[in-house]
Amino acid sequence: MISLVVEAVARSMALGLIVWVGLALSRSRNPHLHKMLWATVLLASLAIPFVMRAHVTPVIKAPDYVLTLRGGGGGPTPWWDVARSGASVLYASIALTLLLRYAFSLFQMWRIRRNARPLHEVWSAGLDVRVAPKISSPATFGATILLPAQFTQWSAQKLRAVMAHESSHVLHKDCYVLWLARLNACLFWVSPLAWWIQRRLASLAEMTSDEAAMTAVGDRPRYAEILLEFAGQRAASAVATAMARPNISRRIDRILSGIAPSTIPRLSKRMLVLAALLPAIAATAAPVGSTPIASADAPPSIRAGIGLDELEKYYPKEALRRGIEGLVRIQVSLDAQGRATDTLILSEEPFDMGFGAAASTLAHLFEYNNPGGRPAQLTFNVKFALSSSPGASGKGTTTFDDPQTP
Repeated sequence: MISLVVEAVARSMALGLIVWVGLALSRSRNPHLHKMLWATVLLASLAIPFVMRAHVTPVIKAPDYVLTLRGGGGGPTPWWDVARSGASVLYASIALTLLLRYAFSLFQMWRIRRNARPLHEVWSAGLDVRVAPKISSPATFGATILLPAQFTQWSAQKLRAVMAHESSHVLHKDCYVLWLARLNACLFWVSPLAWWIQRRLASLAEMTSDEAAMTAVGDRPRYAEILLEFAGQRAASAVATAMARPNISRRIDRILSGIAPSTIPRLSKRMLVLAALLPAIAATAAPVGSTPIASADAPPSIRAGIGLDELEKYYPKEALRRGIEGLVRIQVSLDAQGRATDTLILSEEPFDMGFGAAASTLAHLFEYNNPGGRPAQLTFNVKFALSSSPGASGKGTTTFDDPQTP
């Protein structure tokens, strides 16, 4: 797993660098365009691991092999497998912790939204606007605009500015995009790009909403004062878009600088920009060193006689002590040179005796033939037996039975 994550992070960072260079060369300052491009990078980053898995799907049907092991004395697991397993466990533990915290934050905000009182005013027509006594500044959660209880004391101009700002978040689906950015940061927490893109999208969302509010108010200094009034108030939650954000001073500087509000690019321009980005996405998601499709008569296979005459060391100790046999069906991903890059346990019987982990370790020790010269997958069964299999000639002997061979 850890190898897949590292490669996915490297590919997404390469895509981010391409987009950053492109924006720098174009000198575009349109926040709507920037937001669209970085949201596209975000979606591509989430999709790259799945695209990578699709790339290693074999174009030919590889034969199944049955590997039978004879049980014997226990032996040490290679240090590189221990290190890889430890890194995978550490990575998954931190990702799970971040995901649980994220889920808890979403649940808390969902409860606030559920308990909020809906408003049915003329100025809220067509929008889901609710009053939430537990928040102190306006926020948007999903498609719901949440107002603090003291909104009744606001002036008409302040209320108009707040509604224009928050309705812009609803119109552009900013909250949903930021949810995906937070999910990406939790899953790929080792990636600097994942955290940077979360902050960048949040900043761009506030920038475009500020422009909508300035247009509605028509008075830049007054809108800056309204933002300052929210500056000292605590934001509702990190999973909701709120006017009281930490970067409020930078936003005020931009408001008072006199920069003309940007316009949303026309659909034709957005499609043209996305079309120009597609080759970069395809290049960063494509397999490295791919070669033409192999013919159907050259499937990958396990290379016999690999010199591992003590494979019995990897028989799970507890299963060996209790006299338990096991059967594992495993899928091994091979690179173009026939090296095992990843394993996937398809089935394991019995489940809790360590047969799957032992089979995964062994799969990385085997040598493979991959005459096709492109990434492929090979599926085979590993049978753990306490007695020599038919035809076995000695301690630790392995047999490879090809069911396609008559």
